[in-house]
Amino acid sequence: MSARPPGRFATAASVGSAVLVAPALVFFAAAIGRLLQPQNREPAHLAGAIFDWFSSLPQAALVLALVAAPALALLLGTFVLWRGLAADDALRADVRELGRIGARILRRPAVWLSSLAVLATAAILLALGWHALVG
Repeated sequence: MSARPPGRFATAASVGSAVLVAPALVFFAAAIGRLLQPQNREPAHLAGAIFDWFSSLPQAALVLALVAAPALALLLGTFVLWRGLAADDALRADVRELGRIGARILRRPAVWLSSLAVLATAAILLALGWHALVG
């Protein structure tokens, strides 16, 4: 059976899930970003302003934005994935193959530890370069 494109509901639910989780992602990114450097410097100042804005919201709005909306996104995303896996033989085969590839990589700790080290080093060097450019 060939792979079929997702239906309108699946596409709308996927976009809806991304939109529902976006405020929580912004909040947590701002919470981390404001602690990375002094508050009087950018981007920590902007992150602090975003964090303070979220903090000024009523408690019900915070619960809605940071708990209920991501929980609904989780439910929608799980439903779309479940439905897609149940209906699409090619997708199930791809997921099984991805699992086999992941298992092969996990059995080689030198590969995934080296990959992790390379990614971490790249992130650190990017941050240092950015810091050197911005000052």
